[in-house]
Amino acid sequence: MKWYTWLTIILIILLSIPLKIKFIKWWDRRQKNDKGGYDR
Repeated sequence: MKWYTWLTIILIILLSIPLKIKFIKWWDRRQKNDKGGYDR
């Protein structure tokens, strides 16, 4: 593999980490709200 291919992979991983954390927090809140009976 070329060096820039690895660079792209690393960039994608680094960008996906905060998005994943944000999604997990949002999903956790949604699961809690489902139990509480909220729509959102």
